[in-house]
Amino acid sequence: MTLAEIAKLANVSVSTVSRVINGKVSKKTKNPTYDLIWEIVQRENYTPNISARNLRNPDTMQDNQMKTFACLLARKATQTDDPFFSNLSRSIDTQAFKQNYIVKHLFSMQDLLTPQGLKSFSDDKVDGLILMGRCEPELLKAAKRYFKYVAYVGLIPLNAKYDQVICSGLHAGIEATNYLLNAGDRSIAYIGETKNEPRYDGYCQALKAAGIEPDLKYVSDITLSLDGGFTGALDLIRRGIDISAVFCANDTTAIGAIKAFQREKIRIPKDISIIGIDDIEMSNYSTPPLTTVHIPIQEMGQTVTRVLIDRIEQKHFLQMEIRLPYYVIERNSVLKIK
Repeated sequence: MTLAEIAKLANVSVSTVSRVINGKVSKKTKNPTYDLIWEIVQRENYTPNISARNLRNPDTMQDNQMKTFACLLARKATQTDDPFFSNLSRSIDTQAFKQNYIVKHLFSMQDLLTPQGLKSFSDDKVDGLILMGRCEPELLKAAKRYFKYVAYVGLIPLNAKYDQVICSGLHAGIEATNYLLNAGDRSIAYIGETKNEPRYDGYCQALKAAGIEPDLKYVSDITLSLDGGFTGALDLIRRGIDISAVFCANDTTAIGAIKAFQREKIRIPKDISIIGIDDIEMSNYSTPPLTTVHIPIQEMGQTVTRVLIDRIEQKHFLQMEIRLPYYVIERNSVLKIK
């Protein structure tokens, strides 16, 4: 597979493909073509021509072949149903390419549920592994068994001796809930997962700190998705409880909830305020645009890739834990009481 072949499949120029895979397309200008190019790169297992690259860039010449690592999406069955993980994996791909590595395989939890998938996981000859998202103990044991170098990226710190890149879901949940409290809301509902979920824990902690006892009647425990958010919002409406605001555990869920409230003629933010977490691109195009807590997804992917490659190349030996910041993006889905 060459750049020209990728360009033909994507129906774009070779220079466009080159700019995308070399990370020269800014976040603001990304579009469906960008996503299509990376989809083709991953599907076709594209490997850059290192000899040609070295001829163009003598300073980057290397005697060894291009190294590889794998990624494992621990939280979801697939990456395509969650913009957070698809954006994260794309950032990892781009940074790996810049450092003359490729992501040889992207595993999902579903892969490990079949004998063939587990065999592929154990047989894949790569230099390291990035774990993305919440990990169960069994998964951590498997990672330790099959991979010498492992790094983790996500919202929940791991109780494991791996390099970790984290943006705290707990504190992002506290930030989101406090933003609603500071806007004057007191009857705040939660839509999202609750079991071992730090964003829900942050919601509860923020309410308690404000002197409000969390009440399960304000909680809709659903899977994080558009459908989950839609169902969770309808569930709260049917309970007939007085709610002034809703904290959704991620933006995808919040956008689904917005759709449900609008179907029931509940105006946002005049009748009810909504806040999410992630700041995915779609959140800026919802109606109204979604107020959310920005998670630095691109930087998380870049950082964990650098950390893993440094570990593989023995540039550091101490266990690392890197924490990245979050902050509220104010848009139009929260009504502030003056």
